[in-house]
Amino acid sequence: MKNYSIGIDIGSSKTAVAQVEIYEGGNRKIDFLGDSNGLPFSSMAALSPDGEFLFGSEVRDNRLELSQTHSIYSCIKEYLGTDASFPLQGTDLSPAQALGEYLKHVKGRIYELYSIDIQEAAFSISPDMPIQAREDIVSAARMAGIEASSLVYAPTALYLSCLSQTYGFARTLCVDWGGGEAVIGVFDKYKSELRELAVASERIGGLDADMELALRIHAKIISAKPELSVDSSFEDLAPYLAEELLTQSEKAKEKLGCELSISGYGPSAVKLSISARTIEEALAPFIYNRLLKALDKALDRAGANAAGIDAVILSGGFSQFRPVRAALEGIFGEEKIITPKSGAYSVAVGTAIADCIEPEGAMLAEDICVELSDGRLFSVLQAEESKAPDIPFGITKDVQEAAFHFYDSSGRHAYEMLWVDTKGFLNELLGLSARLTRYLTVEVIVRNPAIAQSYSVMSDLVNVTFRHDLEQILQGREV
Repeated sequence: MKNYSIGIDIGSSKTAVAQVEIYEGGNRKIDFLGDSNGLPFSSMAALSPDGEFLFGSEVRDNRLELSQTHSIYSCIKEYLGTDASFPLQGTDLSPAQALGEYLKHVKGRIYELYSIDIQEAAFSISPDMPIQAREDIVSAARMAGIEASSLVYAPTALYLSCLSQTYGFARTLCVDWGGGEAVIGVFDKYKSELRELAVASERIGGLDADMELALRIHAKIISAKPELSVDSSFEDLAPYLAEELLTQSEKAKEKLGCELSISGYGPSAVKLSISARTIEEALAPFIYNRLLKALDKALDRAGANAAGIDAVILSGGFSQFRPVRAALEGIFGEEKIITPKSGAYSVAVGTAIADCIEPEGAMLAEDICVELSDGRLFSVLQAEESKAPDIPFGITKDVQEAAFHFYDSSGRHAYEMLWVDTKGFLNELLGLSARLTRYLTVEVIVRNPAIAQSYSVMSDLVNVTFRHDLEQILQGREV
């Protein structure tokens, strides 16, 4: 076990950094490494036409003014794993390179404020993050002079940050719902072992809610005042006006209704009232059609139901939205809801804790299995293993493609399907190998020498679950 680590949680609106020291007996000293105001760093970025990047609070505090001359990005992390590019001083940066520039900014600010030169840190990720995006985070960190010591699921990190608040509970649900997505984890603790029963992500969050409200406010203004000079759809608005609407929408959402004054639609500001009912109606689909369905799916994978959950940890800005809490309290009971003591830094704190207790990485919670032609599940990577030798598989039908269906050992969760070219010979043998990677994925490779000696197909399975040994920190407390 390591006794020191730094955890970094790059969120869609804020980036939290925390330093954790673990002493004998598991007691923990936690330091929040925030911006000059003590809050997490803003994840925002602005790119000027001549290729100059601005980051953090400078962008957040001057968002409307900068939107007239700069391209505004809520969070560069959202572009990881894509072909997006960022023109910087005559060169097109990849998302990983752009994130590297942002991490240089964060690293520099922490050195200015705390005289801490971050050389190594652990990073939180969402369970369904594609492998390319995970690799991009590691690359971006390295470009910023930070070695990524490990990656940690955000819901697992949230749980670990709340150990002192969940000590007596066996089964816990964690929900971290921020600006860009909701990450979910269902956990079972028996003695000192913590098992991830299910992990999931839902790609919708507070920023999407702001956009939905902005669309409705724009439509309300246009329909109520047809004489105004702006008659275009929201997508065609001038960037500064779109940013004004998004800023005002966020304000109305946070206050659950208020009076707004919006400039840009004519010679004078447009004043209108947004009621709590309007906001609740606009955001109800986000809660009931997306979040609650994602929770049901996670509970089903875990083989659990709401009555069997002992505690629900809620984190993230959007999870504190009153209608969200009310919906979850109605399902699980108000007495089960826990608000993390570490607040917006919770995931960063838990990321650092995980890096300390498992410097070599966690082990799988369940076997990775493939479905055989008779419907049975066959383990290709056991939970006790990090790597399995080649396993031969035969073709049972005269086909030109073979499908490998991967499941967890319970059969409740299906991973990605892998298609492999075949010749169609009934005596054709394919070789399958599997290994656990540092990116929290299981890499599966299927080879078919009948096609070509070098022919192979590879896939990285995401959303796999892990188990964690808490023995060294379970009795400890924050000091």
